[in-house]
Parts: sequence; structure tokens; C-alpha cells
Amino acid sequence: MGPTTWLERITDESNVWLSATKAEDAEDYSGAALLYLSDASACLKAGSVVRSALGVTCGAGCLSKAGGPAEARRLYLEAGLMYSETAEEKVSVSIREALWALQRAYECFVLAGDAKGTESTYKAFNLLSKRANPFTGGAVSFELPKVESLKRVPDPVTERLLSPGAKEAVQRFLMLRSKIAGKGGKVPPRKKHLENSSDAEANFASQLG
Repeated sequence: MGPTTWLERITDESNVWLSATKAEDAEDYSGAALLYLSDASACLKAGSVVRSALGVTCGAGCLSKAGGPAEARRLYLEAGLMYSETAEEKVSVSIREALWALQRAYECFVLAGDAKGTESTYKAFNLLSKRANPFTGGAVSFELPKVESLKRVPDPVTERLLSPGAKEAVQRFLMLRSKIAGKGGKVPPRKKHLENSSDAEANFASQLG
């Protein structure tokens, strides 16, 4: 009989997430990234976008340590899109959840070095936080995280740690995202509000009423 309780599930040796964290603790960053992406793919197939995005960001963090900044930035960008999509879905149901998703999206876009995504998310967050806290201007309860973008030049010391399968794993995940989105095998394009920051404000404002 398989594990039934939450504690049993997270300590089960067959748990991919657990294996990923163990690999990361052992500084096998390339191997950990592959496992995180495997878990992210399984979650995406199961319809758990937020859990999948978490796996993607963990995988990105490991790839950046394994000498793959380009792959890490691409994953951070994808995670930013996933969190942004989540914010749009949650804004009419829970402003707090939407703000949390925008915080995560902003962080991912900054790490990805994506200026347009960062700007549009920043404006959408400020608009929504002011609606949530009309008397404080959104400055008390809701704040964006302070992060810096990843460097673009691989570290020659860590670059050799990146396994040959890492790039393929990234592409497989992106293709899965495309397949689920029904885009015919292409990486999902940015949503309109990510291309134009004014559209982000209009989109959230229209849902807030």
C-alpha cells in the first residue's frame, strides 16, 4: 500500500520532489534541476499550475548554480508567465491570492531579466494593491520583493557542472506547456498584457470593476 498521509508522502523515497531537494542539498544542481522539472511537468499535467511554477523556479535556481544562466532565465520567464496567468484567474475571486501571484511573477520576471514583464507586473501589482488598501496606497500589507536579475555570462567554474540533458529537459517542459496550451508545439507567446504595460492595468481594472 502506498503512502496515504501528507507526512508519508513527503518522506516517501519515491517522491520526486524529495529526491530533488536531496540532490540539491548534495550540490548535484544539474541532477536536481532535472528532478524539479520532472515534478513540475507532473504537476502541470495534473492541473496544478502554482505547484508546477514552484518546481520551475527551483529548477531555474539549480540551473543557475550549475552554469546554465540562459536556461535558468528561460525557466524564470516561464514561471513568471505561469504566476501571471494565475493572478488573472484569481483576481475576481481573491485579491490577496492575486497579489501573491503577482509578487511571484514580478520576482521571476526580474530574475529572467525581462523588462516588459517586470514593468507590466509592477503596474498591475500597484493597481491591485491600491484597490486592496484604498487608505494606505497599498504600502502596508503588500510589497514587491527586492531581487536582482541573473548575470548573463556563465561562470567558467560552474559551467562544466551543467549536464547535457539540462537543455533538453528545459525544452521538454516548454513543449509540454505549449501542448497543454494548444499552441501546436511552440513556446506559448506572451499574453497581451505582458507586451503592453497599459493593457495590464486595463485588464485588472476591468475585473475589479
